[in-house]
Amino acid sequence: MAPNSRATTLLTHSQFEKNETFPFDHDDSERYLSTKSEDQSKALTIDNGDDVNRVWESMIGGNLSPFSNRGDKPTRIHGMLSGIRILEDPIHNQDWLSDFGGSLHNVPVDQIEAIHDKAPQEFTARVADFNENLMYAMQSERGLEHLGLSSGQLQDLLQAKEYLGSFLTTEHTMTQPPHVDYMWEILNDYSKEDLKVGFFPLTKDGMFLQVWPRDDNAEQVKGQLIFIPFGKLLILPAHTIHGGGFRTTARSKGPCGNLRFHLYISKHGAQLPKHQTNKYTEPNNKGTELSWRYIDAPNMEELQSCFFV
Repeated sequence: MAPNSRATTLLTHSQFEKNETFPFDHDDSERYLSTKSEDQSKALTIDNGDDVNRVWESMIGGNLSPFSNRGDKPTRIHGMLSGIRILEDPIHNQDWLSDFGGSLHNVPVDQIEAIHDKAPQEFTARVADFNENLMYAMQSERGLEHLGLSSGQLQDLLQAKEYLGSFLTTEHTMTQPPHVDYMWEILNDYSKEDLKVGFFPLTKDGMFLQVWPRDDNAEQVKGQLIFIPFGKLLILPAHTIHGGGFRTTARSKGPCGNLRFHLYISKHGAQLPKHQTNKYTEPNNKGTELSWRYIDAPNMEELQSCFFV
């Protein structure tokens, strides 16, 4: 992602909270309870942002399942938020992970702290290509050691040859057009097992991502909105069509929101490309934007108006 050629703004990210612990690749907690409390059964108006946030907190806290089939009539808010897939554990998302060739892992809190502490206090580069709401800081040094990851836990998990990381944060929500992070010519030279991209949040706000299954023949392909909770690492093939640009961090916490980390990974002898360049066009037609066929997930406009900030 190249810096915008225009003047940039210095922005600072919010403080990191450290009072949660996560096991490494082991999670016995049951987060998909379908229990309905008295408060949750009350009708909620979608005009109230506090109501939307309260329902969302219930969903990610395990008190209200986004995929439950209860007898009660779901509220408009619940129906809207239920379209967001919460990647809390690999068991409940096994089919989805299989469809996208992905994997989901726990990241120890000390590893997250180590990476968070390396995040820049000021972001000076904005993602170009219509994405000026996104700020980033690409690491100039490859590997994980310079990020303070001396324990080797992530290295043992990923078993990769090369790594290259990038910090990202969002000023305000604006959906990023569907894209891949490398030229299609590069991706075509490697299998989906050779080049990977890891996504994980660095604050308790988590991170959101929109992904699309590749279909070269369909007239339209709808996006799928996913949420990666704090403490989780999602790894997808670099071939995955995706887009970010979402923020839920309260404005009162500063100009930057949903601080997160992208980790570019090469395996099986593959070489990481020297340059990471977003590609927004069809793999078989450079004159056609992916966004012409790959459209936003359902309820995206409503989510932007009353959930994302």
